[in-house]
Amino acid sequence: MISKRDQAAKLRALAQKQGIVQKDEVLTYQALMQPRRSPAKIFFKIIKVLSALTLLAAFLVAGYYLYENIRNDKAVIMKLNEKSEHLTSELATLHDKTATIEADVVKNVKENQELNRAVQALHTTNKELQSSYTRIQQDKQAIEKELQASVKKIEVFEKAKQDLQTQTNAQITSLQAQVKELQSSVAKTQAVSQARAQALQQAVPQGVPASSIATPVSAQAQTASGAQPAPVAAKALEGKILLVNQNLRFVIVNIGSLQGARVGSRFTVTRDGVPIDTLRAIEVRSEVSACESKNGVSGLRAGDTVRVQ
Repeated sequence: MISKRDQAAKLRALAQKQGIVQKDEVLTYQALMQPRRSPAKIFFKIIKVLSALTLLAAFLVAGYYLYENIRNDKAVIMKLNEKSEHLTSELATLHDKTATIEADVVKNVKENQELNRAVQALHTTNKELQSSYTRIQQDKQAIEKELQASVKKIEVFEKAKQDLQTQTNAQITSLQAQVKELQSSVAKTQAVSQARAQALQQAVPQGVPASSIATPVSAQAQTASGAQPAPVAAKALEGKILLVNQNLRFVIVNIGSLQGARVGSRFTVTRDGVPIDTLRAIEVRSEVSACESKNGVSGLRAGDTVRVQ
């Protein structure tokens, strides 16, 4: 009978001869006794191993993600626990505050009751004071009416006194102004009258020459021919300015009462045929007249033509 050791030695020699194992490779008896597998079976076995490894890897990845989710959920749960503890402490604080507020409310209710009793007492006192105030107001109104009546009488008296004084002062002032105005007017009138009389006398010392006396426009041709001039309306007269008095603001024209001029007669002043001013006779002599200017005598000069309006 061949022993197991001899059988193993024979099998090793056979395996080395066929190239199944190396010379120094150690094989067990079970490995030498197993039949040799084909490449297809080895390939399918490798596929199965790879599939198993892939599935294992998938399980590992899923387990990792599950672990991470569990870990995150655990962190969230811890935060929630912390918030819960914080809220619990706040709730306890609120309970304490509520108890304090309730104690304050009870205290305030008692104080409010005391205040209501004090207010009722004040209402009673207020009614008494109002009745006293009403009596005082009535007495005050009666006194005020009497005072108002007295004040009105005094105001009427003072107003009448002031009106009388004002009227008196106004009358005195008016009379003084009128006196001054009359004095000034008399003085001015005398000065102006004297100046105008002197100017008129100087303008006609011994009668005005025939060349300086105004001649009716429509009768100039008859006068030149020596015929007797017919009476002509004043509005047809033309003359000249003989004198301009800048100080007393009047002018002398060579149109007098003989030519039909009267106090108040108006004359148009022209220069080179253009109207420049309007005059009004204020004193009239037989052959000359003193006139005042509408626009002032500063723009007039001797020699300007005047025509009766």
